[in-house]
Amino acid sequence: HFTIVTGDLNTGPQVSRENFDLFRKENYIDIFGYQDNGIYTWDNSNEVNQKSIHAICPSQRIDHILYKQRSDKN
Repeated sequence: HFTIVTGDLNTGPQVSRENFDLFRKENYIDIFGYQDNGIYTWDNSNEVNQKSIHAICPSQRIDHILYKQRSDKN
């Protein structure tokens, strides 16, 4: 048994790190790993993003699929 958290979390290893670390503290694992491998879910070259206040931010992954094995604790 396991738990899955997925969605647009607006957090990640490069942005709002403190929030992302809360998942890691609770033993959630990012199925894509933590390395910057060029897979981004928020791309600063996207025309919509270029019109936002965040246009200066680097491309990054802020959408995630995290899972955690169920512990034996009740």
